[in-house]
Amino acid sequence: MVLIAPDYRANTSWMGPAAEADLVQIIGELRRQYRIRRLLLAGGSMGATSALTFAALHPDLLDGVVAFNGHANHLEYGRFQEAIQTAFGGTKQAIPEEYRKRSAEFFPERLTMPVALTAGGQRHRRAA
Repeated sequence: MVLIAPDYRANTSWMGPAAEADLVQIIGELRRQYRIRRLLLAGGSMGATSALTFAALHPDLLDGVVAFNGHANHLEYGRFQEAIQTAFGGTKQAIPEEYRKRSAEFFPERLTMPVALTAGGQRHRRAA
């Protein structure tokens, strides 16, 4: 097994165009260097969102995706906008098609590989 842990360009760790190009390059180099039978992409939170984005953009490069508590719609998502704007190259008002393109929710037909998801909408409170 080969495990890689890309940082998607560190502080702006969202799957923007530069991080996408990095991962395409990494996968290509791994396939040239190793005999890879199956390639799975996994992540949690923003990494899960990035994994779903990459899977929708490059289904031909993956054999599966695992997303722990990510989101799949950048047009509706409102948190961490400064980092996302840096990664995507502008605001969702200025470049809505880039945000749509990176939202796996709009392209379910591209998720041709096995997909495992966890999601939740309720925060747990600690007992006093």
